[in-house]
Amino acid sequence: METLSYTQLIIGVVVSIVTALGGWETIKWIIKRRNEGRKEGLELAEKELALDIKHITWLENRVVEAQRRADDIHILLRQAETALLAEQRENIKIIAELEVLRKKYEYLKGIKCTDTACEKRKPPIKK
Repeated sequence: METLSYTQLIIGVVVSIVTALGGWETIKWIIKRRNEGRKEGLELAEKELALDIKHITWLENRVVEAQRRADDIHILLRQAETALLAEQRENIKIIAELEVLRKKYEYLKGIKCTDTACEKRKPPIKK
């Protein structure tokens, strides 16, 4: 009689257990269980994907809203800058006019006759 190798012995034990548990039906149950596990895994992956897509859509909407608000803020900033520039131009005009008036005053102050006896003096001194 031949001695069985270790692998042959294991195979024999597995076959004995399978036949004891129901034979072909046990093998079908094991295969079915594997397939069900795969299906469950796919269903979970689909659910996770749907949640990820929903989250990405929400984030995209947030980005669009933030960009819209940034555009509104930039429009307000440009309007404020335009108003400020107009006000600065007006102030520059006023400063230029004041400078002209100051120079006229200095000129007139320089030609003003301070001699009380001068007849060119305006207004003339009443005697």
